[in-house]
Amino acid sequence: MKRILPLVVACCLAAGLPAAAQELSVVEFYANGADQSARITDRRTDRNNKTCAIVKIETPLAWSDFTFEAGMAGIEHSEPRTGEIWLYLSPGTRRLTLKHAHLGVLRDYEFSEPLREATVYIMKLRSGTVRTVVEETPAFQYLVIHCALKGATVKIDDAAPEMFLSGKFSKPLPYGKHAYTVEAPLHHPVSGLVEITAGKPEPIHATLRPAFGKLTIHTQPEQGAEVLIDGEWRGVTPLTVDTLRSGKHTVRAFKNLFIPVTEDCVVHDGQATTAQLTLPSNFATLAFRADGDIYINNERKAAGTWNDRLTPGLYNVEVRKPSHRSSFATIEARNGEQRTINLDPPKPMYGMLDVTVAAHIEAAVLVDGKRQPGATPMVVNEILAGEHEITLTADGYEPYTEKIQIAEGRMATLQATLREKPKTATLTVDANAAGATVNINGAYAGTTPLTQTDLKPGKATVAFSHYRYKPLTQTVTLRPGANELYGQLKEKWTMPPVKGRAFAEYLYAPASPFGVSIGYCKRWGAYLRYKADRLFSLIANDESDSRTLYTANDYPDVTDSDLNKDSREVRREAFTAGVMFYLAGGFYLHAGAGYGVYGEAFRLKTPDVAYAERPLDSELYDFDSYFCPDLQQGLELEGGLSYSFSYLYFSVGYHLLTLTGSDSVFGSFHAGFGVAF
Repeated sequence: MKRILPLVVACCLAAGLPAAAQELSVVEFYANGADQSARITDRRTDRNNKTCAIVKIETPLAWSDFTFEAGMAGIEHSEPRTGEIWLYLSPGTRRLTLKHAHLGVLRDYEFSEPLREATVYIMKLRSGTVRTVVEETPAFQYLVIHCALKGATVKIDDAAPEMFLSGKFSKPLPYGKHAYTVEAPLHHPVSGLVEITAGKPEPIHATLRPAFGKLTIHTQPEQGAEVLIDGEWRGVTPLTVDTLRSGKHTVRAFKNLFIPVTEDCVVHDGQATTAQLTLPSNFATLAFRADGDIYINNERKAAGTWNDRLTPGLYNVEVRKPSHRSSFATIEARNGEQRTINLDPPKPMYGMLDVTVAAHIEAAVLVDGKRQPGATPMVVNEILAGEHEITLTADGYEPYTEKIQIAEGRMATLQATLREKPKTATLTVDANAAGATVNINGAYAGTTPLTQTDLKPGKATVAFSHYRYKPLTQTVTLRPGANELYGQLKEKWTMPPVKGRAFAEYLYAPASPFGVSIGYCKRWGAYLRYKADRLFSLIANDESDSRTLYTANDYPDVTDSDLNKDSREVRREAFTAGVMFYLAGGFYLHAGAGYGVYGEAFRLKTPDVAYAERPLDSELYDFDSYFCPDLQQGLELEGGLSYSFSYLYFSVGYHLLTLTGSDSVFGSFHAGFGVAF
């Protein structure tokens, strides 16, 4: 079979030239800043992780006939494109050698600058003429194999294995028979013979049988055991390994308080295998009951009762209780046994207490809140060693409390003196508001803080009052002796004082660039404001100003076609007054109303033309005459927000001209700045 293979050869530019010109040369080389393919769409990095520059060689010559060299920097990648050859070079490359199979060598072409990172360069080549030669082509055809397994490889004849790209492998092979082998991890390989002829063979779809299965492991009598498969930790039961190589595996399961178990499991291709491992127990279940804190091997476990699993062996058990001697026991735990052990209670340690009261007063004795039989003087026998709170009470006397340390086998002594209870009450009154007026049972008592004596025990009403706080009344039960009362008054809300400020400002709006405003505000205030355009206003239109403004009321027969649109002026004026209110932090709200005028004014067209078309009064054609088709006059409303800082004053707002009798309504934003005093 023959096919056309383009071969590029050089020929002379003219038959009469004595010597041939260079057949391979660079016509032009430059950086193309507008081309972002090296940075965005076709970005590649070199071995130093820097973005490559792209040299786009414009030539009709075939890419397969070229060899490129760039010195030590090297060429990262080259590929053919339509009408071009793309070279990916490392940044900093200075020279390039081009070798062509038929046109010779262009050696060490030096770039105009070291190549910059992520930059596209254009190189235009000049070469000899092209002619086509018909030659015999090699006898080969493509072999295509499909395999969707990840990590699959294919080996053709005795060549090295090659990877599948996106599940497909294709390679040109010479005519004849070829052996292939497709392999993938955890799968049985597939081999075969394929004959390559002139006709393209059908693609081969390689289906590899799995060489793995699924293994599920359970343990009894309990799950949660750790599992090693072939010495590798895989998890805890219940455990399922979805992909495990087919064949025999050693499974080892272990868990605390159980004896480890090792078994062999066989996994078959594509099948699910379940292994049930029985873990022999290695513990005793013991329950302890005791009157105190239970300690096992000097480690506190619980108070009163405790049960758990213990590995076989001997354990030291202690029961501890305050003011008692600990009890001890040695317990042997046997594998598989279950039993409850009642531990001996700790033995109490006793002492004695001798209690007397001065003046031979008979008082009741309470030990840690528990009353003892009889009254003082008395001896309390069999009182536990340690610290105890002793309380003495007697009618007409204040309670007496003292802490006594009791030692085992010894007598402690307590001698107390009781104080008589007062027959009147004393009340100390204070409040969160200093100087608040206090009335006790309706009678004036003074101002806070105060102390009132000789009060009758029982319920009393205390009333607080203060000009800055809300009134407060409380009821208190007075006991003989000292009493205290604190009043928490709620403050009345009052408006904070505000400093009054006067201001003057300049105002600007698109239709009325000239404006002034003056005013004064404390909590409330007022202002006056004037806004105008430079033309036709009361200020600008004085006796020396000869401009005249006519409206539709003066000449109703003037039409839109009579107006010279290029002579547009604005008649704008407004007088307003309003009120202000202080918000906080230097901010004020303002709103007002007044009288406003707005309208667009135009000159008429050139008198000769306009008069011929529309014969109107000659005064309308005067240079200083303006005509306003729609002059709006009426109620002017406005509102806004202002801010004062130190001596500066700023404002923004919106004004609206309404009730004008016109179909249109004029509105605009305005802004101002000025000074405040």
